[in-house]
Amino acid sequence: MGVKVGINGFGRIGRNLFRAAHESGADVEIVAVNDLTDAETLGYLNEGLIALDVIKEYDLPAMITFGSTHEQLLDGYSFEEACRILDERGADIVGLNCSRGPHTMLPIIAEIRDAVSCYVAAQPVAYRTTKPQPTFQSLTDVGGDRGFPIALDPFQTTRFEMADFAVQAEKLGVNFIGTCCGAAPHHVRAMAEALGLPDGHKPLGAMMIGFPRYRYQRLPLRRQPAIAWR
Repeated sequence: MGVKVGINGFGRIGRNLFRAAHESGADVEIVAVNDLTDAETLGYLNEGLIALDVIKEYDLPAMITFGSTHEQLLDGYSFEEACRILDERGADIVGLNCSRGPHTMLPIIAEIRDAVSCYVAAQPVAYRTTKPQPTFQSLTDVGGDRGFPIALDPFQTTRFEMADFAVQAEKLGVNFIGTCCGAAPHHVRAMAEALGLPDGHKPLGAMMIGFPRYRYQRLPLRRQPAIAWR
């Protein structure tokens, strides 16, 4: 009868144990994993490499994104270096997701775009992060009180700021443009309109009777997605 194993915590050690058990062929049955996560908002390059190996084993498109709240990953790699390594190992999409708002994410995304040849993803939070407070977890109000996690309302971006981000990201050559925490449907709609909606989708500006003229003109869809997600 095989050994039954439960893994408490699926970080670096837990994932290495899981891989070793799988590759060794030993009579070991993994019966439970606590804290199983997907390959986004990662804090370690090693997590991304393990996730990439597993995704490629099943012949699926691999999108690996980082969301560290520090200036580099927790294992010492810069964001662009980590993305370059993942690109060289066969990742289809690399980039950043969560933690940073548009203003503090775009400069790093530009460095990632220059470092890799694969697709790049940029999915910021919908909050006004700054150089002194680069992540939404670090935002504080004028009184010094921390906004995260449930007092972030004063820091939220407008739909126009998110639309501006989408346009700037596209100009940088970003292929997968989205958003994360704090975003609402009106943010996503404005981003989509700024980039160009497919035929048959009515621009929100056409329905804003009595309001100032909508800032972005509807553009034709510039290209069909290269990867079909199912």
